[in-house]
Amino acid sequence: MSLGSEAALRWRFQAGGRIASAPTVGPDGTVYFGSDDNHLYALTPDGKLVWRCRTDGQVCCSPVVAEDGTIFFGSLDGSLYKLAPDGTILWRFQTGGWVRSSPRVGLDGTVYFGSNDHYLYAVSPAGECIWRFRTGGQVHSSPEIGPDGVVYVGSDDCCLYALESSNLKWVFKAGGKIRSSPVIGPNGCIYFGSDDGCLYALDRRGSLLWRFPTRNWISSAPAVGPDGTVYVGSWIAVCMRFPPTAKCAGSSAHAARYNRLRFSPRTGFCTSALRMRICTP
Repeated sequence: MSLGSEAALRWRFQAGGRIASAPTVGPDGTVYFGSDDNHLYALTPDGKLVWRCRTDGQVCCSPVVAEDGTIFFGSLDGSLYKLAPDGTILWRFQTGGWVRSSPRVGLDGTVYFGSNDHYLYAVSPAGECIWRFRTGGQVHSSPEIGPDGVVYVGSDDCCLYALESSNLKWVFKAGGKIRSSPVIGPNGCIYFGSDDGCLYALDRRGSLLWRFPTRNWISSAPAVGPDGTVYVGSWIAVCMRFPPTAKCAGSSAHAARYNRLRFSPRTGFCTSALRMRICTP
C-alpha cells in the first residue's frame, strides 16, 4: 500500500500469532484486536500493551466496545466473552460452534452474534440467552441492527435473514454463501455481498433493488459513505464504488484489478492507481 509522501509508520506491535480480526478503537483511544495466539489485546494509542486476555481458541472476529467500556468478542473456542475495561473476564457464554461473527450491541445492551452451530444468538448484558434463531448454515456474518431494532444476518445457507426478536420477518435467498456482513445505508437499503460474486441491495421488505456481479466471491462487509456511496472489495483485489442511486450498467460495467492502493487523506479511503466507475446513476 502506498500511503503518500506525508504518511509514516507511527508504531508496530508484534502479537504472538496471525492477526485476522480488524482492530477496534475505544472512546479513550485504546486499540483492541484478536490474534491466532488465542488472545485479545488492548494497546495504548501509541502502541504499548495495556493487557491481553487469553481464550481457549483463536480470536478471528473484531471486538466491540459498549458504551460502559465493556468489551465483547468471540473465540474459536465457541464462546462469547465480556470483559471489563481492565481485561478481567466478566462472563463467558458458550455456543455449540466456533464464533467468527463479530458481535453487535443493541440500544438496550443486548448482544447479537452468530456461531458455526447455525444459530444467531441474542444475549443479555448479564450473559443469559434471551433467544436464538436457527439458520440453515454456519453464521460467519456479523449481524446488523436497524434503527427499528430489526436484526439482519447472513448465513452459509445462502440466505439473509431479517428478525424481529426471535421472529422471522423475511428471508432473501442469494446465489451463494453470505459471509459478508450486511450494512444499512442512509436510505434504509441493506447492502451485502455473497460467495456468488454479487453485491446485493435490498429494500426494508427484503425485495431486491439491484445486484452487481463481480469476478469472485465477496466476504468483506460493504462500507457506506455519508452521501450513501457504497464501497466493497472482492477476492480478486478489486475495490468498487457505487453511487447512492446506482443502477448497474450491465455489459458496460468493468472491474479494475489493483496492483497498488493509495490512501487519500481527503476522503479517508484507500483507492487504486486505476479508478473506474462501474455503475451509472
